[in-house]
Amino acid sequence: MYELRRDKLVQEDKKSGRYSITTVGRRWLKSFVEKPTTDYAPGPAERATVTVISYDIPESMRIFRDWLRYVLLHQLGMKQVHQSVYIGKIKLPEELVKDIVRYELDEHIEIFEMTKSGTLRQRNL
Repeated sequence: MYELRRDKLVQEDKKSGRYSITTVGRRWLKSFVEKPTTDYAPGPAERATVTVISYDIPESMRIFRDWLRYVLLHQLGMKQVHQSVYIGKIKLPEELVKDIVRYELDEHIEIFEMTKSGTLRQRNL
């Protein structure tokens, strides 16, 4: 019980001594029961544009952070550039985007495409 209280998953009613689940606890329970899938069909062959995904998912949603990392690296074959930044010449599966919205991760993830790449050194600026 101590760990549940510490993680703010439950709270104790001081009068009755009974425990009740918190909003954070409900979200955690929902994520535990409805574990996200990792079965996404790979998109079409490589494209000219580069898809970049950057995320900052909080520790309280670690299960989703681990899920996204697994899908991006292993399922879709993207490459990790920095700790939470992935790139790949792929089109993201529509089901993945729907799951990101369904699990309320869209506020923690940025997805964009690049048509040109390089560094300032390469452009002689």
